[in-house]
Amino acid sequence: MLHVFVCPSCRAARLVSRSRSASCLACGMPMVMSEISYLQWIDLDEEERKRAVERQAEAAASFPDS
Repeated sequence: MLHVFVCPSCRAARLVSRSRSASCLACGMPMVMSEISYLQWIDLDEEERKRAVERQAEAAASFPDS
């Protein structure tokens, strides 16, 4: 199963299979798993993905231990 991860630091997104954790390939920081499933992600256009990444990064910044 693929998971969508978001970097709260640089706002990069990454698709990861099997693992429940990921590090950002752009900046090396730990990433958070998105609330959006892979199936939802592939249905989003580029602008919707940018908004989803921003929302997830802001939420992660509000709760740094999650």
